[in-house]
Amino acid sequence: MFWRMIVFFISITSTSYGLLLETMIDLGELDETLKGKKLGYYTGSFDPIHIGHQNFCEGVIKAGLCDYVIIVPAWGKDPYKKRADLAIRLEMLESLFSLHPNIIVTHLSPKKVQEALTKIHLEKSIRGYPSVRMKDETIEVIALIGSDTALSLGLPSNDNEEEINRKKRMEIFMQGVAIPEKYAESTIGAIMLLPSSHFIVNLREGDDLSLLNGQVGEKLISTVYETSQTAHASSTLVKKLLKNGDSVSDLIDPKVFAIIQKHGLYQKN
Repeated sequence: MFWRMIVFFISITSTSYGLLLETMIDLGELDETLKGKKLGYYTGSFDPIHIGHQNFCEGVIKAGLCDYVIIVPAWGKDPYKKRADLAIRLEMLESLFSLHPNIIVTHLSPKKVQEALTKIHLEKSIRGYPSVRMKDETIEVIALIGSDTALSLGLPSNDNEEEINRKKRMEIFMQGVAIPEKYAESTIGAIMLLPSSHFIVNLREGDDLSLLNGQVGEKLISTVYETSQTAHASSTLVKKLLKNGDSVSDLIDPKVFAIIQKHGLYQKN
């Protein structure tokens, strides 16, 4: 076994005060806050954010796997999927983490986040782009991903076109690649953003990670994180239940549900 299995059986609640990246930058607090820390980097659609997402990023902090987590939602402008408006998804994130002292939320674009945290590393290039490293190299970046992402990236596809695309994504995924202007405000920019040392994978119900042999691409999976109460949660399931008029009270926080209702998202036809 190449990884640790962390299992939580209780929900985790937030306390104290929250962190907004742009405020930390304006107040000159960013460097001092993150110096020498383990920074989890979590990106995804969060459409909507559910209790599996929430307990994962709170749980890795509680378990001591990360000191802080920064969340950057997918900005769009990619062929992968249609999403709720970015501003609404950010509203959901802020509603959940506005009181959490170790979770950083931001309205900044992927490129601006990268500029705030990293510097160009000219000695190494990736797919023709310069790589980046952390401005403060005492900060260790750990990529937080779901098991569905780990499997889709880590396992070869039998379809030739899909396999070519998978390899292209792996070349830049969580590698720390200088974001070009065309990806400055896009989902692709978000996956290029920070150079990670390893993965922590959130295990979803029914996913089998054994075929990955403890790594995704060339990076190791250091920990498989599982919460028995939330392993079944997915954004797809939430949207399906809402569309059918069914309850999602065990899948999303009431604050997120209130935002969904306010904006009329994922409603029954």
